Amino acid sequence: FPSHDIAVGNIWTGWTALVNVGSYFNTTTGVFTAPVAGTYMFSFGALANGASSLEVFAYKNGAAINSGTAIRVANGGSSGGDSCTFYITLAANDTISLYINQGPTNTNQNFNFFNGRLIQ
Repeated sequence: FPSHDIAVGNIWTGWTALVNVGSYFNTTTGVFTAPVAGTYMFSFGALANGASSLEVFAYKNGAAINSGTAIRVANGGSSGGDSCTFYITLAANDTISLYINQGPTNTNQNFNFFNGRLIQ
């Protein structure tokens, strides 16, 4: 649950893992590395504080996934939140990360989340 200024133009880093079976999610770098090939489900969400909007894109292997894998919170000066869930097929060692395209002054750690799991 990071609660710090978001570095626009970078991967969202500084997470604290509540569960991290196999340690495939690097909390420091914000990168999940698939241990095996398969279909994965990911979810993420955030609550933005401040006057700026928050825009977050899911990235696979360092490139935007695009279709249905982004959130934008246009909060207009107060708090606002959004979330996204998507399914994706990954090869072993493919990576998933969250890229901050536009960011607020600060996020609210009680409402930020990023999770994923192998489903098949």
